[in-house]
Amino acid sequence: MIPVEVTEAGLCVYTKPVENFLDRIYERSKHGHTFHDLYKVLTWPRLLSYAAIRILGNKGAYTAGVDGVTKGYFMRTFQQQITEIRKSLKEGYKPGDILRTYIPKKKGKRPLGISILRDRVLQEAIRLILEAIWEPEFSPYSHGYRIRRSREDCLKDTFLYMQPNRKMAYALEGDIVGFFDNISHKILYRLLGRRIHDHKFRVLIWRMMRARIAEGKKLEWWLPWLKTTLPMKGSRSAKV
Repeated sequence: MIPVEVTEAGLCVYTKPVENFLDRIYERSKHGHTFHDLYKVLTWPRLLSYAAIRILGNKGAYTAGVDGVTKGYFMRTFQQQITEIRKSLKEGYKPGDILRTYIPKKKGKRPLGISILRDRVLQEAIRLILEAIWEPEFSPYSHGYRIRRSREDCLKDTFLYMQPNRKMAYALEGDIVGFFDNISHKILYRLLGRRIHDHKFRVLIWRMMRARIAEGKKLEWWLPWLKTTLPMKGSRSAKV
């Protein structure tokens, strides 16, 4: 039985076991441990339910992927959806196609990829695990997209370093142009192997990075010699 309670206010899930599990991964990672059997962890109902609640709480959950499954339908069939994800993982998970859309920018437009909700839930479960593993390795001066850190924390650090006794007179603001358009999947895959010695877990991430893109009625494969782009949606974001 999936550990989720359906109430008038929505879905409720007991999060403490998942948070304790992620804390244990974090502590092990701080001591340089490598990780095995993470793929099996993805079939844990509590983890998937926890990830689903987080995804369904986002504004983007109202946008359906190529399968047409909406937030409302996913919530009404929550138990079934989690069960199907677990079943697919045991049989060898194959990500769905990614719906391409565009958002306007000052100079042209930027492509976004919208995964189906099931994929987004699984991506979030993976992200939570990866975050717990790599968070201890990030610089203490890095604040972007990190747990328990914010822009305000970054401004506080900047203010402290700009005090007269710190000899810092200015701050620079920058951006990586086309980061997701040029990131190498092969390098990412090799980096995962430094701490994660679970072939099935890494292959699953590889499959998600290489998922087909659906634009209109066309599908295209993101082949290594043609494309390196990460589908920007779901649970992928840059750490700065």
